[in-house]
Amino acid sequence: MAFCSLRSLILANHFLPVNWALCVSLGFVMKNIFLTCYDYGTGGVWRCFFAKSAQEIIDKYPELSVVDTIPDWMEKDRIVTLNEQAVDINEGDDEFLNSIIAGRK
Repeated sequence: MAFCSLRSLILANHFLPVNWALCVSLGFVMKNIFLTCYDYGTGGVWRCFFAKSAQEIIDKYPELSVVDTIPDWMEKDRIVTLNEQAVDINEGDDEFLNSIIAGRK
């Protein structure tokens, strides 16, 4: 998912209640995208995930920090790439998430 224009964002927000109603009527759950960081001491792994809430990420993967604001040093191209590579937090075959689980043992 890449960044969109301001006009697209306004339109998406304008139709958000319609999107929510459609998702509820079809039994879907709308998820938001969250920027996270896995701090390994001398650096961090930055990833974006789709989740219902930041708390869902923290509950499932307490090793991750959910970041509220994009760091000043992060370039726009990197942000776009992270958004495009975002995966659902409940996806079972993500190598990165599986490595976090493996590290718990």
